[in-house]
Amino acid sequence: MWRHKRPASFFIGASICESVAAAGTLWLLKNFLDLVSGNSVDRHQHLMLAALAIFLAWMTRALSSCMAKINEQRLLKSVSVASMMDLSSHLLRQSVGFVESNSRADLIQAVRTDVETMYQSVRSVCIVTSNVATALSLTLTAFLLSPRLSSVALVVIPLLALPMVMLGGRMLEVARKQRQVGYDLTDHLLELCEGLRLVKLYQSERTELVRFRRVAEQFYDAALRGTAYQAMAGVLLEAVAGTGLVLVIVMGGFEVDNARLSWPALLTFIMALTSLFEPARKTAHIYAAIQQFTPGLERIGELMDHAPDIADRPNAVRLPQTPQRITLEDVTFAYGRETVLDGLNLEIRAGEVIGVVGPSGAGKSTLISLLMRFHDPTRGRICFDGTDLRDVKLESLYDNLSAVLQNPFIFRTTVRENIRYGRMDASDAEVEQAARDANLHDEILALPKGYDTHLGPGIDLSGGQRQRLNIARALLKNAPILLLDEATSALDSVSEVRIQQALDRLVRSRTVIAVAHRLSTLRCADRIIVLRDGRVEAVGTHEELLSSSRTYLDLCTHQFVSLDAEVVTAAA
Repeated sequence: MWRHKRPASFFIGASICESVAAAGTLWLLKNFLDLVSGNSVDRHQHLMLAALAIFLAWMTRALSSCMAKINEQRLLKSVSVASMMDLSSHLLRQSVGFVESNSRADLIQAVRTDVETMYQSVRSVCIVTSNVATALSLTLTAFLLSPRLSSVALVVIPLLALPMVMLGGRMLEVARKQRQVGYDLTDHLLELCEGLRLVKLYQSERTELVRFRRVAEQFYDAALRGTAYQAMAGVLLEAVAGTGLVLVIVMGGFEVDNARLSWPALLTFIMALTSLFEPARKTAHIYAAIQQFTPGLERIGELMDHAPDIADRPNAVRLPQTPQRITLEDVTFAYGRETVLDGLNLEIRAGEVIGVVGPSGAGKSTLISLLMRFHDPTRGRICFDGTDLRDVKLESLYDNLSAVLQNPFIFRTTVRENIRYGRMDASDAEVEQAARDANLHDEILALPKGYDTHLGPGIDLSGGQRQRLNIARALLKNAPILLLDEATSALDSVSEVRIQQALDRLVRSRTVIAVAHRLSTLRCADRIIVLRDGRVEAVGTHEELLSSSRTYLDLCTHQFVSLDAEVVTAAA
């Protein structure tokens, strides 16, 4: 809130003005009642003036309340939007590994739902601020009316917090459980959306509904327990408030009987006390509400306190425009205790096309992730022109990289903006040329609005079209180093041919590192690296590897690469 001083200052000022006007209205009412019970000569004129003063004080309170609400909403908007942007920005700075290791529902809930708890928490602070201002004004008024009765009330009011403090721990425990089950529920929904085809294929709708019902009941059981605790605390609070009010009324009656207090003063005091109990009750209820907000605020704090695993070092340097040499020196990487790459040593020169092959789990995609610095090696280092990637500015690294990955991603925006993602300042003509080079231009024109077609639900692209759109992005970026990770896997032969034609244009005059499941896509490779169990088994050309690498020969044989059967037999 400190970052948004203007609306906060206006809100506090309006709240103070509202509280003073409320206390002033009660004080003027007491004077009015004194006039009613008095016998002054010009009593009627004074009554009219007192009534007018009460009306002006009442309207001042109403206008101040209006200004307080408007500025409260301005403050809430400012804090909520800033919090959401801060959290989203912080998450975008995190490493890929951090995001992949956390529940997507948890992260979505943090940005969406937990920021809503930030909104509610700030709103609670605003209510408490207004209540404190009102309570101070009313307390001062009550002391002016009767110091003796005010002393009794000041003993009772702190007791209003006792029920909430007694049950606050249980409320917090239930709120944490509800948040946990809440993102379990969201995770289950995301899983159902992604696996809907399998659910239908195996006719497991009933099973999934039973699982979903179980999680949903846990969520609402936690909500029910939280509401029950809050309701119980509310009953205890009202009992304390009622006891205090009755005590003051009885003592006030004795004060009037003993002529130590006039009945207009007693009536005004009771009105002031009931008005004073209201902000005290609201503050106690807010304490209960804050127990529900606390888990969300704790999660926001945890995320904001988590420093990015992959970040620029203080002395990070920029890479040259076109790195001439990439070296891997004893590179080892492990996910937890599982070693994926073990002691890789390799040198790649500018302009080379390097193929990477191997069986599933050999570490091929992990190697690409390390080159993109989505992760850092557990041991060893990767150098561009002799500089460790950990000493290179990330912005400079990504300026030199383009990638076409196995699962092409499409943003929910127009085709044009999807391609322009490769270079945001590209002109429409450059975007269209990239689409032509990716063999996609004619198919884009066939869409309802051509390049301005908005992709998303209702209008989607085939797998081959999505991949060619990603190739168009890479062509538009025109980076000197290109990383290909299974760019033609899971495609039919026709799509593969069209993509391969686009890739042939893409790899020209670039340093290329291509992970391939289909070995036919590596026909232009200068060297092929064979990985097995995280180690380099062999390096060479296609012909060399047929005789030197059993793994490579098996891959070729199983994929029916267009080899002469006699060559395969002889190599065996």
